[in-house]
Amino acid sequence: MSKNAISLASLAKRLETCQGHEFQTILRTLRSSSYQDEQLLKSDLAVFMAKVLKLVKSNDKYMLWKGCHLVNVVCSYNAIVLCSFSGELLTALYSNLEQKSTYYTDTVRTAEGRIILENLVRCIGNLVDCIRGKPTITREALTPKLTAIIPTLVSLAQYEPELCLPELKKLLYNNTTTFKPHVNKFRDVLTGLINHNYHSFNAYTKGLICDCFAYLHLVKKTAQIQDENQSHHKAYGDEHWREGLFSVLFQFKPVIHLLDAVLDFDCDADFKKLFSSLKEAQSSVTKADYLSPLSIDLNKPITLWDLYARLGLLTDLLSSFVSLPTPFVLRIPLGELVRVAEVLLSLSTNYLSFKRGLYRESDLTSTMSSLLPMIQFQGIRLLQCYNDNFGRSMLPYLPSILSSLEMFIPLKQKTFTIDFEKCELINYEIIELTKLVNSLAAHIGHRFNEQTLLIKLVDLCLYLLEDQCKVDKISTKSQQKGTEKLTNSKKKDKRNLANGTLSDIYSHPHLFTYKTKLERFDVTNIFFSTIITNWKIPSTQQVNIVRYCIRQSLMFKESTNSIPDSFAKLLTVLVLFPGSERISILPIAVRLLKDSGSAVFDVLCNPRLPVQMVQMLTRSQIKSQEEDELSEEGSEIKHEEEEEEEEEITTTQPPEEDDTTAENPSLEGEHYNGKREIENAIDQTSDGNSTENSMKMFKRSSETDYIHKKPIKRFKSTEAVDMTATTVSSLTADAESPAESDSEFEMPEIDLGDDED
Repeated sequence: MSKNAISLASLAKRLETCQGHEFQTILRTLRSSSYQDEQLLKSDLAVFMAKVLKLVKSNDKYMLWKGCHLVNVVCSYNAIVLCSFSGELLTALYSNLEQKSTYYTDTVRTAEGRIILENLVRCIGNLVDCIRGKPTITREALTPKLTAIIPTLVSLAQYEPELCLPELKKLLYNNTTTFKPHVNKFRDVLTGLINHNYHSFNAYTKGLICDCFAYLHLVKKTAQIQDENQSHHKAYGDEHWREGLFSVLFQFKPVIHLLDAVLDFDCDADFKKLFSSLKEAQSSVTKADYLSPLSIDLNKPITLWDLYARLGLLTDLLSSFVSLPTPFVLRIPLGELVRVAEVLLSLSTNYLSFKRGLYRESDLTSTMSSLLPMIQFQGIRLLQCYNDNFGRSMLPYLPSILSSLEMFIPLKQKTFTIDFEKCELINYEIIELTKLVNSLAAHIGHRFNEQTLLIKLVDLCLYLLEDQCKVDKISTKSQQKGTEKLTNSKKKDKRNLANGTLSDIYSHPHLFTYKTKLERFDVTNIFFSTIITNWKIPSTQQVNIVRYCIRQSLMFKESTNSIPDSFAKLLTVLVLFPGSERISILPIAVRLLKDSGSAVFDVLCNPRLPVQMVQMLTRSQIKSQEEDELSEEGSEIKHEEEEEEEEEITTTQPPEEDDTTAENPSLEGEHYNGKREIENAIDQTSDGNSTENSMKMFKRSSETDYIHKKPIKRFKSTEAVDMTATTVSSLTADAESPAESDSEFEMPEIDLGDDED
């Protein structure tokens, strides 16, 4: 142990009396790695853990509460304590939990008792998680205790499902063999929760119930007598899981068939064909005996909502079977799953009408009008679950899925116009539909031509994102009638309290406006950015999106002095993809986002393009190019030297007479005169310097002629530099000599010394 660390003996003395901030300080101190010393095991650590065990076994609620927190910290941060004392701690915690569970009613009667119960369950769960995966202590400490812990948690789960089901779910997945004797009891508990109190739980608890029910199918059934004709088939690990999956899947068709008493399925041949393709349970193995029967009475339209509750339960169960991880590979009937979702989405009054004689039942028709969108929404939930888990495997079904999603948008009767009033009632569901389209758009591609759903969804989102004022529909006629009655009444001094309560509605209607949440703006902006980037939408929708984006950005800029990221991205997309519009919104976007430092707008406003093409070369390519250039330089220099040598040889040897010389004596004379001039220049220069200069002058002229004939790349060398210098000096001397001989003008001397001030 470190010298700077507080001794465990000192901490042990303060465990029973400490409270508040002092107890928090002790917990923070115990997280130090200084106490992970094997030498402390027989001295201070043993004394300290004896104090902790005493607190855990105490009947005092506050002492037990402190003991649970100490166990959580010490076992999580000290491996020596976990390996040495985990068995004793688990036994002490279980004993207290069993006692509290047996007298559950008395335990939860007070707030302190409920807190103690929650701490015991969570402390046991944390300790089990710390032990799991470590072979020795799992075999010696955990496995023997699980046979007593599991039944206690199962019996407690019927009263505290949110508290116990997370631990049972982990035990069922990781310790399936140990859990097997308690599966039937746990199944009965889950069945009771499903049939009685399921819809009174929150969404998290509902998910736990469905997940635990699905994990019951991890436990393999006992060996049964197989059919001789089927005995040669290979046994798959997911057989029991598939039975549970199909038992849920086959329950959709009977529930949907109950709607045939209200809706006329025969009026839509496509829907009837799709509905008849759904499979039903053929044997008792796949029948759902865990579901209670439904009781529907058309004389009591409110009972129709039980159909929605049952379909919601089946959707939750099916989602758990599809999305949960398993230790074996699953065979998923994806086509059947998608078909169920399409049938649910097709239950719309856009194409299905009520049966004759039911239109007069206003309560029944109004109930169905509000019920059917909720049933359709279960199909959206299923498709979202499929897309999250299967991704691109949904590609073969995308055309039918998108056409089914279009049916969710309510239309006015006998028209193709969107019914915006009905859409206001399903505002949340429309946002979820937009999220689903955003996730599906990643798999659609740029060549997708079916844009009917996208165009309708654009108009619908733009309408729903406007701030809704709920008092606009209140007719002003009622106010006018009320004022007329007041003026005509004899008692004008009395105030009409009924009209007085509505005064705020007419005088300040803007105070009853419901603002749109920023989350909905973000989802919709992602949808707009996706469709504008990938497809060309009609000009009307493009202009409406531009107006919406600029207006909302200005409102956010004025109210919060900042623009949300989703609007900034949408503005950038609208600038880069203007569609069919010839007018760019670049100046407006730059003005709105001038403080954001957008690199895109910086490049568009101040383009800095490279002058030439920028090539990326590796180091090996650069070396090879340099070697090629050096080899070319050597060959060119060598070629020039050879040509110069040949020219020098021609100056020393007389040219042979050929036919052209014989035929043209003038050429021979010119050649002789040139040769004579060269010889005179050589004779006139006696020293080596002048000879060298004159020879280099000749070389210079021959090189110049060669350059005019065939341009090549020149390379500098030491000799070339000297030759150029001497040649220039000789040329200037020759050029100045005739000027000196012809010049007869002398510059007079000017004396400036005698100037007077």
